[in-house]
Amino acid sequence: MKKLLNISSIVILIFSLSSIAKADYLKLNYGLTSNDSAVKLNGTGATIDDDDEGFMISAGTKLYGNFGLEVMYYDLGETSIKGSVGDKIKVDNAGYVFTTAGTVKNETTGYGVGIFAESETTTGLGTFSGFVKLGMHNWDRSGSTTLIEEASKSFASRFYNDGIDMYFGIGINAGITESIALNISYDNMGFSDDGSLDSAGSLTSIGITANF
Repeated sequence: MKKLLNISSIVILIFSLSSIAKADYLKLNYGLTSNDSAVKLNGTGATIDDDDEGFMISAGTKLYGNFGLEVMYYDLGETSIKGSVGDKIKVDNAGYVFTTAGTVKNETTGYGVGIFAESETTTGLGTFSGFVKLGMHNWDRSGSTTLIEEASKSFASRFYNDGIDMYFGIGINAGITESIALNISYDNMGFSDDGSLDSAGSLTSIGITANF
């Protein structure tokens, strides 16, 4: 339900930006993700997979020259830890033990608002534009488990958590038609819940940009 509310919120933001501020572009990107889950294997047979596939949808409008405002929603996929009974792991230097064999998962989603700068050039090969962006995002790592032994319930607060941090992105658009472009992007998001870019996750993607 929380994820649905997050998606609904960003969709409302994007359509509000499109209708009220006359958005200059809408982007849909899909690619490979990497998450820093702060999980360390404690010398046992447990394994961790913090790479997945994810997507981002974003819309932006220029406010002054080549500078503008962007809103976005992303899903960085899952981080999973597979363990057998007795396997030990650490999260933020706190130790935990698998009491039941299985896989523990969380899913990282979020939405944000930031500023961007874009520069465009036209060559004999077509129209290209490069962009950079910087902003703040509200993130959530959702899930639950009964496989981990913990008297203090602190595992959930470390592995299933949320916060607000910085993000940045860079990329390039290559024009296909006057209104459609192919883009290649790299986005980096902080997940330390201290407003920084620490404990970062990333999305390396390709996508379609629709220009209005």
